Amino acid sequence: MLTIWKQIFLITWMTPTRRSGFVLQQVFRSRSIAPEWIVPETAFLLPWVLTAHFYALRVEGAEASPAAGQGSSRPEGLAGSRSSPLREKSIVNDHLGPSRAIALEIPADQLQKDLERFRQKSLELGASMAEVIAADWVQIDERVRLKCSVSLCPNYDKSVHCPPHTPSTEFMRKALSRYAHAVLFALEVSPADHFSVRSVQRHAAGDWTRKCFEIVGTLETLAFGSGYYLAMGFGQGSCRKALCGQDKCLVLEGGSCPYPLKSRPSMEAVGIDVYGLATKVGWEIYPIYRSVNPAEVGRALSVGIVFVH
Repeated sequence: MLTIWKQIFLITWMTPTRRSGFVLQQVFRSRSIAPEWIVPETAFLLPWVLTAHFYALRVEGAEASPAAGQGSSRPEGLAGSRSSPLREKSIVNDHLGPSRAIALEIPADQLQKDLERFRQKSLELGASMAEVIAADWVQIDERVRLKCSVSLCPNYDKSVHCPPHTPSTEFMRKALSRYAHAVLFALEVSPADHFSVRSVQRHAAGDWTRKCFEIVGTLETLAFGSGYYLAMGFGQGSCRKALCGQDKCLVLEGGSCPYPLKSRPSMEAVGIDVYGLATKVGWEIYPIYRSVNPAEVGRALSVGIVFVH
């Protein structure tokens, strides 16, 4: 009896957590250990075994759940970042969504009510500002896409949702011309240092990008369930950095995306002129770059859009 428990203890202690959890599950499920075997001379090992087993299940559950919103290899960032308001307010879809019958023609009054509902929803989810806009306000510019490679963006060719893997500007121009209405929203990044101070931005910007992706994904799903089955959204920044935290996109490595409903291209990655669009809507927006003087950045925005109908 003592030999069996010693072996289990050594397996648990010396092997990786996930594997030890698997081994213990197999041992208990095969009934190799009966309760009556736990006698005083072996009972002192039980807390170690059960603690490791419980921890293994916690780790496996956290890594397997996309709803957690964090990749297993994502850096924790600055000290104190665990208490970030954005992390605490990560969107959790507790309510079941709608499913409206598909209609080829949607009455104008119904469309306007829905667009306003989607706009209000973006604000409820944490957006600082939101507007219903005409889709033709969105301009696809080849120069925006070109700036992904000149000068080279650090995310270039690192994700399936970043150039050169995103659809061409010609394709995007044709596709977006089929839409008439969109919901544009922005998160006001506060403090702006999270985007404008390089040493802070490396760690803090990902939280804002993740929040933007979550709002886009939620609005897109809400619109889809409301009968707008071609609704499509784009976010800000790199989903690779904000969601899974991988050095290179798992899809490009032949794997599968752990966040298929949240991950998507940024607006710039498909050629959308975000600076021009935000200015057209009336939002004050500033250029931010590596050597910018933070004192001159009056505001930082994380912008997303959902094309509805």
